[in-house]
Amino acid sequence: MNREASKMKQLSAFFQKQVMLNQKNLVGELFMVFLVIGLFWVAKFQQIADLKIETFRIQQSVQSSYLRYDAQSYSKTSKQGKMVQALNEQLSGTGKIDSGLLVHDASMILNGQVELAQAQLKSYSLDFAGASGLLIPTKEAVTGKLAVARKLQQVQGSPRVAIKTASDYGALLFQAIAVCAPFLIAYLVGDSWLVELEHQSVLRNMPVHFLGKMAAHVKANFQLSIGLFFVLPVVGLILLGIVIGFGDWNYPTAFTLINKITTVPSWLAGLLIAVYAVVLTVLMSVVAIWLNRLIGSFYATLLALVVVLTIVTFSPSLPAVFYLTPLPYLSIANVYSGHFLINDHLPIGWVTGLGMMLIWLMGILFVISRWGRAKNES
Repeated sequence: MNREASKMKQLSAFFQKQVMLNQKNLVGELFMVFLVIGLFWVAKFQQIADLKIETFRIQQSVQSSYLRYDAQSYSKTSKQGKMVQALNEQLSGTGKIDSGLLVHDASMILNGQVELAQAQLKSYSLDFAGASGLLIPTKEAVTGKLAVARKLQQVQGSPRVAIKTASDYGALLFQAIAVCAPFLIAYLVGDSWLVELEHQSVLRNMPVHFLGKMAAHVKANFQLSIGLFFVLPVVGLILLGIVIGFGDWNYPTAFTLINKITTVPSWLAGLLIAVYAVVLTVLMSVVAIWLNRLIGSFYATLLALVVVLTIVTFSPSLPAVFYLTPLPYLSIANVYSGHFLINDHLPIGWVTGLGMMLIWLMGILFVISRWGRAKNES
């Protein structure tokens, strides 16, 4: 028993070294380092998350759309007439935001944000009648902004107007991680189990059963994901906080837990996204092991995973039957933002996604373990 445990430790150390230091994964690790560091400078130079710039762009878009209408030719009860009213309300909201920024009045800014978000949602309900070129964020993003503005009104807080502190940047960083992580995970775990095929003469003689070998593979990927999606961003944000200030980590962030887009503190939103990414790594590691045992090709496995991720991430909606599979839950951004909740009217959020992934993970592990015993690899 002690001999098997010792061999298991050696095997885990071997796989951990393979995962951490192979050239392919070093590229992924460098990508995350550049994301954590580089996104801050991109955001600063491009003025991303700058409320004044965002408001100006919305005003330009609304005014451009407004010019396409002849307000006198539409009745107020028609769709086009109601859309003209919605455009007026958006202009009114952006005007209040501009005035609030000018006089540093937080309550005026929040009133403008609420009015703007409500008018944008009204535009969605009218199907943009005659204003198809209108610049409006996704419906779930607008709903999230409305939830944040109302929460700030409730607690008499001040709105975020630009990236000035580590907490401001942290919100943007974890949004980017939520989008990039599934594709990066597919790249990192795409060669899982292939080392078994490359070193059969050494690894086959180790007194470790099939599940033990698979656990060692998954553990190595699990440890790497914790480093990339939790430790690295936290260290980066701490260092940034020392330089420019930490800010308010309790600032509300739009988040979908189950069946409602609500708000959670910024630190909790980041933690939940990181936890989801780690669990997703475990699931995709097991799937990659299964695929590589079938086809034995990193490129074929990576292509299969990326194609599925692309379809799930960029599809406006999915057939209802898909929600019984793990596929929709592979997109972290769609799950926590409320994309499925808003577009497909299904109670899908962070809790639902995590629960479905764990259920499917247990099922896939059961099937693979039975397959391993059938192949006499125990």
